[in-house]
Parts: sequence; C-alpha cells; structure tokens
Amino acid sequence: MRLIESATFDTSRLVLPFCVVRTDDVSDPEVFRFLGLLGVSRERLSDMGVGGVMTSVSRIRHQLVNHLDLWDIMESIPHLVCVASPDGTTEYLNSQALAYVGAAADPGRRWAWMDVVHPDDAERALGSFAQALAAETAYEVDCRIRRHDGVYRWHTLRALPRRNLDGIIVRWIGTATDITDRHEAQAARSKLTLGTIAAIAATIEARDPYTAGHQRRVAAIADAIANELGLDDNQREGIRLAAAIHDIGKIGVPAEILTRPGELRPEEHALLRIHPLTGYEIIAGIEFPWPIADMVLQHHERLDGSGYPNGLHNDEIILGARILAVADTVEAMTNHRPYRAALGFDAALAEMQSGRGIRYDADVVDACLGLADHGRLPLEHPQHPEV
Repeated sequence: MRLIESATFDTSRLVLPFCVVRTDDVSDPEVFRFLGLLGVSRERLSDMGVGGVMTSVSRIRHQLVNHLDLWDIMESIPHLVCVASPDGTTEYLNSQALAYVGAAADPGRRWAWMDVVHPDDAERALGSFAQALAAETAYEVDCRIRRHDGVYRWHTLRALPRRNLDGIIVRWIGTATDITDRHEAQAARSKLTLGTIAAIAATIEARDPYTAGHQRRVAAIADAIANELGLDDNQREGIRLAAAIHDIGKIGVPAEILTRPGELRPEEHALLRIHPLTGYEIIAGIEFPWPIADMVLQHHERLDGSGYPNGLHNDEIILGARILAVADTVEAMTNHRPYRAALGFDAALAEMQSGRGIRYDADVVDACLGLADHGRLPLEHPQHPEV
C-alpha cells in the first residue's frame, strides 16, 4: 500500500467510508480505506494539528507505518471484514468484502451492509443490530448478502463493539462468514426430517382410526398458540413437528385398547399412560434441531406435578411441552374418543380457566383463550358457547 508523499492534499475529495485522495498525480483509495480502519474522519483530519493539512498528512503517515500489521491482518482474513462508526456507518471494508460486493470498482461510493442484505432478511438483521446498538453488546445474525453478480449467499454477521479507555464505544468491528453450504445442508436435513415425521404420523393414524387427524389438529392449535405468544418461526416449526408425532408412543399400546368403546380398566389406563415415555424412546436417537423428544415425553406433564410419566413441576417442563399440553387437552375434549363422546368446546374452555397457573401455563392458557375469544382457535367446528 502506498503512503501519502505529496505536499498537496485536496480535502474536498475526502468522503468516507470510500473515497479517493487526489494529489498532483496520485489517486490512492487504499490510503483512505486504511484511514477508515483507524477511525480517522474528515473532521479529525482538519483538527489534527496547528500546521494545517500538511501536519495532518504527516501524522497520518506516521499512523499508517505504525499500523501496517493491523492492515495486513485485516486484509488477509478469509472473511468479509467491516469497521463501522459507533452509529453503524461503514468506515472500512477489507479487500475480500470489497471484491464480494463489487465496491472495489467504485471506491468512492458510499456503502452499508443493509444495501446488500436480502430484502426478506433486512428487517430482522436491522432489528438485531438496533438492539445491539442500544444494549452496546455483541451482534450476530444469519442473513443473505448479495454478491457482485447478483447472487445471494447466506452469511453469519458478527460484530463486537470496541471501547476507548473511558469505556465509550468508538467503533464496531464486524465479520461476515459464508455459511451457504451449511445452510443448504441443514435445509436438506430438515426436508428429510419432515418426511420422517410425516411417515411416522401416517403410521400412527392408520393404526388408530379414532384418533386419525388428532395430531394434525393439535399441531394447528399449538402453532396458533405459539404465534400468539410471539415465538419465532424456528420455534414454531419445532413445536408443530413435535405435535405432529406427540402420540407416537401409542404404537406400543395394543390396538384393541385404543379402539375399544367404553371406559378403560385401571390396568389399561396404566398402560396408556406410558405412551409418552415409549414415544421418547422411539425418537430420542433421531437428531432434530429442536427438543422434539423432550416435548413428546413431557406433553402430559402438569405444572402442579399431577401429570405423567415423571410428575414434573413448573419450569421442569419445557415451553414447547406446556404449549402441547394445552393444545392436546383442548383438541381431545372437543372431539370424540372411543371411550366417550366429545365433551364440547365450553368444557374445554372451563378446563383451561380452572387449570390456569395450576396445571397449565398461565401465559399459554391466556393465548389459547384469546384466540378462542376472537374466533381464531383452529378447531374444526364452530367456536361459540353451546346451547
């Protein structure tokens, strides 16, 4: 990288983050990319010494010489690197980042990460960065970034605040790591997972016609509740998939018990109550990106310890299982079973109200009742008081 040697210096050409220094016969954008790396702004250049611009140039030359190691490190890192001001304005991009976004051919253009983030990811990425700015904490988000040829590739963006001796943030140093291959592999695994779950669900329902569709309906209710609670798309997907196979353990229950009309005998009830544990054992060895097995195991647990199979209490029960507990109960009470007729929508709401904060999570119950009040609970029959 060339250093500034000319006695003339046209400050009117200095526009960060990317600019060109024009002397009598020199144009060197790398010098000012380095100034961005150092955090030197246009205002700081004019205030760096009583000798005017010439003093500033001299001091900058000294800084460049003393920081060439930092420059070499930043330029050799095999990731996209960005240095930004405290408010997020880009001051420096390493060569890899310039080449990736195509800014190397136009170093005078102002540029920001959000200019090349995929439109579908921009709101999430910007929101995460705003939270990091407000909390003055590290930032990390996965999003798609547009390459110079228009192709979007998945990257993990990470940024750390750098502080001065007074603890004040003076810049952000960020990297973007290409995770496209990993993301595509995860997508392929998710597709396989969905196929596996669909096959399991079909097996259960073919064996037990009285509960055919039960798991699908529970999944719809659970997803509506999760959405009402404000859970993100990834959490909701895990809960939907767990709900779709939550009764897989009934494979271990004799079909004549599952389908025989009339009340179950005590020993038959006892056999039926082990189905969450059986389900857990069946799928515990399958690698899911969500705690599917734990949700299956815990979906009959209750906050007061009255549930089964392990009598868990309160926060011992994961959120997904608490959502399934409410969805499963509401769906079961509003539909027929071999051993009883449907108890009805009013009975299901009464169970939720009486068990709120005792057997069932209060927030989950409130979300369910709120959906019911507005006719948005996905039950396959009218949602109004019975007469």
